[in-house]
Amino acid sequence: MIDNVKCVVFDNDGTIADTSDLIVPCMHYATEKVLGKTWPDEFCSSMIGIPLADQAKHYTDNPELQDELCRVYRERNEEFHDSLIKKFPGCKEALAEMSAAGLTLAVATSKLRTVCNRGLQILEIKEYMNTVVGAEDTERHKPFGDPIVYTAEQLGFTVDQCAYVGDAPFDMRAAKDAHVTAVGVTWGFYDEQILIDEHADYICHDFRELANLFL
Repeated sequence: MIDNVKCVVFDNDGTIADTSDLIVPCMHYATEKVLGKTWPDEFCSSMIGIPLADQAKHYTDNPELQDELCRVYRERNEEFHDSLIKKFPGCKEALAEMSAAGLTLAVATSKLRTVCNRGLQILEIKEYMNTVVGAEDTERHKPFGDPIVYTAEQLGFTVDQCAYVGDAPFDMRAAKDAHVTAVGVTWGFYDEQILIDEHADYICHDFRELANLFL
């Protein structure tokens, strides 16, 4: 149990929202349509967790094509988002328990805030989140800790009172940069060893274990 944490901030994709059937297929569609080729699943998924605009730079050096890639991706994502986003087992129950115990919960994501809020509504977990910080809210994004620090400030907490929960190496780097407790989860897009290599303070394998960590 972590005694000092009063505010738990979550990553979105791969952490509280199962978007495994959505993100990579949408990127395949966008790169094929805009660039005329596709990249392996592993390459596409290795960038999940950083803003889409930053991901686009890994596919092409052309700024105009980067913008078009983002536009086509978002258009495709919008079309299939509601039908392909899924719940992780035990997520809602764990969030409800943590919230009822007096923990302040929030989301800091690299995706647009409006899209994240929509997903939280579909998954029926938005009511547990005190705020959602998106890509448009800070100048720098993960792997920098700015979104986490901004979330803490918005909610009136110091960083030593906060933890950041995520499935990606970028999440662990952001948590370390923000000087908050870094909690890695293994049910998302990245392997446990990656989280270990990124010096996660704690690693959880399911939502029951995650809830127990804070309660």
